[in-house]
Formats: sequence, structure tokens, C-alpha cells
Amino acid sequence: MWLAAVPLLCISCSVGSFFFVRSQSPYDDAVAKAIGDARVQKALGTPISAASAFSGRTSGSGVFAGSGQAKMDIGLDGSKQSGTLHLEAVKTSGLWGFSKLEVRTSEGKTIDLSYHPR
Repeated sequence: MWLAAVPLLCISCSVGSFFFVRSQSPYDDAVAKAIGDARVQKALGTPISAASAFSGRTSGSGVFAGSGQAKMDIGLDGSKQSGTLHLEAVKTSGLWGFSKLEVRTSEGKTIDLSYHPR
């Protein structure tokens, strides 16, 4: 009987790991910036929804690492078209900073969301 619980336990661990990685990653900040950007709203149409899963990777030196790196592609869907949010980020002293943050629309337009002070 306990053997029937093993697949369920494995699925639970995988789902829990996904949400833990996501909550420890720049996913939420990147999605908020993209969805809140007027240029992205105009290009994709509102409302915009983000895929709950991403492709890419995150790395760090331990579970609650003070440093790490991430490269992710997150699907976005708007009322006009879809797009992909691409990010590259570095975690230093526990804080994530974006070295690249852009949305690529399905029509091929790229919208740079990176902050570049002048």
C-alpha cells in the first residue's frame, strides 16, 4: 500500500521544488516589470498573463545563497499577441539585479526593459 504513495510523493517534491526555485529567483520582479511597462502593454495588449513555468536555469551557492545567476525565458500572452520575456540576472548579497531584461514579441519586436542610467 505504501508503494502507491511513492509516485504522489515524487510529484509533490517536484512541484514544491519548482515553486521554491521560482520564489528564490528574479521571476516575480521580471514579470511585474514587463506587465507594468506601457510599451509592453501596447505591443501585446492587455491584460497580459505570464506562464507559471519558465525555461532556463538558476544557480547559486546553497539553498539561501547570497549570490547566484539566472537566465530565463518566460512566456507572455496579451490580447493582441504573445511574447517571451528574456532575462539574465545576477544575485549579489542576496539581491537580484538584471543585466538583461527584454520582451520579444511574436511579431519580432524587441522591447528593452533594462534600466540604463544616462
